[in-house]
Amino acid sequence: MKKILSLLLLACFAFSFSYAQAIKTGTVTYSADITGVSDPNVAAYLKSMTLKASFKGNLSRMDMSSMMMNSSTVIDAAAGTGTMIMSAGGSKSFYKISKQDIMDKQKLGGDYKITYSDETKTILGHVCKKATVTNNDGTMVYWLTTDVAPVSPYIKSFMELNGFPLEFDQISRGKTITFLATDISAVAPDDASFKLDTTGYTEKQFS
Repeated sequence: MKKILSLLLLACFAFSFSYAQAIKTGTVTYSADITGVSDPNVAAYLKSMTLKASFKGNLSRMDMSSMMMNSSTVIDAAAGTGTMIMSAGGSKSFYKISKQDIMDKQKLGGDYKITYSDETKTILGHVCKKATVTNNDGTMVYWLTTDVAPVSPYIKSFMELNGFPLEFDQISRGKTITFLATDISAVAPDDASFKLDTTGYTEKQFS
């Protein structure tokens, strides 16, 4: 599950630049789907996941919820720091994370190769172009739009994507997990939403 969370952090915070007329502040909500999983319980769990990425200035937040686990991650790009809280069953944990933490974790899969395509699709009225990222762990397919462009990248130095993902697919060992944007809001998130309360959570190492 930590691996999936790391991939989601990468997917939502690895944009590379902003555009003048693009949405720079707001929230993108995603639903999940999966193919290639034979266990119906695992499939049901993964399909129950929802993802919400919020951004405002140098601040980004990602919330993931499912039938078994909930997590929230706030990233301060200016400070180069972040916090993740996670609850699963009766366990509550929090992690202090940095750009280097995520970079180190992703580098375990080897060097990334990014291939851009002229293939396009329209998602929620926004034209997206295809980018395929491969490494030793498998393949990630991104559908990127330049209509959504948060101001400050978090892990730009690790993997630059020419746009913001409205769909991304993790393909590995015959399984594909797809996150598809279902709503885009340009309403500015409240500043308080970028502060996580770790009271009652046990600190653990992000590894």
